[in-house]
Amino acid sequence: MFLYICGEWTCSPPNTDQAAFDLGDRLNANLFALEHRFYGNSTPFHDSPDTATSYENLKFLNSTQALEDIAKFI
Repeated sequence: MFLYICGEWTCSPPNTDQAAFDLGDRLNANLFALEHRFYGNSTPFHDSPDTATSYENLKFLNSTQALEDIAKFI
């Protein structure tokens, strides 16, 4: 199993030229893509776009939260 972590952009599946896809294919592994919160469709605050990016809510956009999201997914 491979976990593909998307960066600070909308997540899309890796293309076939990327090493993760190639290695996963050769090992017959499952490849999961995980979108970083606040990017793409992964908005933890769905009430309105203005509220989602408010100063109060952006305190959750940090590396600690990102690592906790990955741990929770796993």
